[in-house]
Amino acid sequence: IKCPELSAPEQGSLHCPDTHGEFIVGSICHFSCNKGLKLEGANHVECTASGRWTAPPPACKVDTASALVPVVQCPPLIAPMQGTMSCQHHLRNFGLNTTCHFGCKAGFTLMGDRALRCRPSRQWTAVAPTCRAVRCSKLPITEPIVMNCSNPWGNFSYGSTCSFHCPEGQLLSGSERTACQENGQWSTTMPTCQAGPLTIQETLTYVGGAAACTTGLVTGSILLALLRRRCRQK
Repeated sequence: IKCPELSAPEQGSLHCPDTHGEFIVGSICHFSCNKGLKLEGANHVECTASGRWTAPPPACKVDTASALVPVVQCPPLIAPMQGTMSCQHHLRNFGLNTTCHFGCKAGFTLMGDRALRCRPSRQWTAVAPTCRAVRCSKLPITEPIVMNCSNPWGNFSYGSTCSFHCPEGQLLSGSERTACQENGQWSTTMPTCQAGPLTIQETLTYVGGAAACTTGLVTGSILLALLRRRCRQK
């Protein structure tokens, strides 16, 4: 006695480990469905002595229970510039309840929340943070000192370096260079310009002038003495 021939359900498979021959009495067949589908009906049937299966062949349908649960995934995040990011993923990358922690490198301050979580709305709990360079106090420019600065991360911020020099004839008192440090302090104090020593040309001019003045006084004194003597003789 044989039962009607079986076929695999659409979007599914059929497995019959038949030891007595195809679809004879006592044959048992198992059914299964592809991923994402649910089997409606018996997952296995047996051929009876009446030539009938114990149940009608099942069918594969969409699993409505799983279809009602949407896949939640938030937009991917990246570490901020000059910063770090560490995430604990749930179910999938940047999925529901994924939590990401942020930090900044030395010399930079975190602007925003340190931790973000992926919500059911597919949005993070806050905007992704950024890292901003630590700022130092603005350097005052007092004449006649001349200052030149390099600012890779913003004016008078961490990494900024400033150099100083004085006009010709004046000396720089203090350091000729300073840098904005990670603690928000300058590495050196602001220098000043002071009058320098006379140059060789200035010294010669001064000495020559003094000598000329001295010679003139001596010559004038001698002439005055001679005139007085001439008057007395008359």
